[in-house]
Amino acid sequence: MTTDNLSLMHQAHQNLKGKWGLPIATCLVYTLITGALGSDKHGGALISLVLTGPLQLGLAMFSLTISRNRDANFQQLFNGFNYFTKALATYL
Repeated sequence: MTTDNLSLMHQAHQNLKGKWGLPIATCLVYTLITGALGSDKHGGALISLVLTGPLQLGLAMFSLTISRNRDANFQQLFNGFNYFTKALATYL
């Protein structure tokens, strides 16, 4: 089963109706954290390498919650750390 892009965009717009603030804030915090980790000249690359995988998993979980039209919360950004080893291995 395939869905055309226009239908997906319409569905995403419907799922975000009245809820734009939380996803924007969550993505902004994700960007700030990963950007700050990557810009640190003293071991930042290693720390970024270790922490980005779980953060990306948390962001994916957050996004899936919204796409399924369920109540998302900011703390989901950090839920990837519950699966730290798998998230890190997958990221690497």
